[in-house]
Amino acid sequence: SAQFFRTAADQGATSDRTTLLAWLGSNIHSQGHLLETPDLVRQATGRNPSASDFLSHLRERYLG
Repeated sequence: SAQFFRTAADQGATSDRTTLLAWLGSNIHSQGHLLETPDLVRQATGRNPSASDFLSHLRERYLG
């Protein structure tokens, strides 16, 4: 989810809940039944699944 959120933010889709839900709908929810998880992550983010965005989120949130 952190990787999805980072990509959505990079594309300007996190300014409010409506834009984020629209991004999720077109990039994740509409494709979830068609693709396996690694393929869905690659298609939505352009990168292989990775924990790096989650670790960055944790560092920012808890370590300042």
